[in-house]
Amino acid sequence: MAAILRQRKTDIPILMLSAYVALPDEVMRGVSVSATKGDGAFTLVDKLKGLLQANAPDGRGGGR
Repeated sequence: MAAILRQRKTDIPILMLSAYVALPDEVMRGVSVSATKGDGAFTLVDKLKGLLQANAPDGRGGGR
């Protein structure tokens, strides 16, 4: 799915949530950041915030 999104819009940030810790390199190349389900909600939220901040037009994640 990430590969399809990347083909359509190359600059879209993609966070992949997976049950697996080790994923093949070809899978990881298609995503911006990944999180493991066992990491917990706080880790997921932190990674999502970082991803949004890194891709925000103003650099703060606010953009609006």
